[in-house]
Amino acid sequence: MAITSHQNITGTTDALQGPSVADFWQLLKPRVMSLVIFTGFAGMFLAPADMHPLLFGISLFAIAAGAGASGAIN
Repeated sequence: MAITSHQNITGTTDALQGPSVADFWQLLKPRVMSLVIFTGFAGMFLAPADMHPLLFGISLFAIAAGAGASGAIN
């Protein structure tokens, strides 16, 4: 005699849902990224030459983009 069991699966799982912003943010590794941005900020702030504020902001954004990209690749 064979025993069979039937289960109805009606719920959705997390694997079937698409990626969210939180997933993308976690992929960028924000803890490591914040350390890289802080180091870049401190280095530019302590540099002997003055830097235009716009160039300072663009440089920090580029550092953040590079840190995020390297975190996503890793």
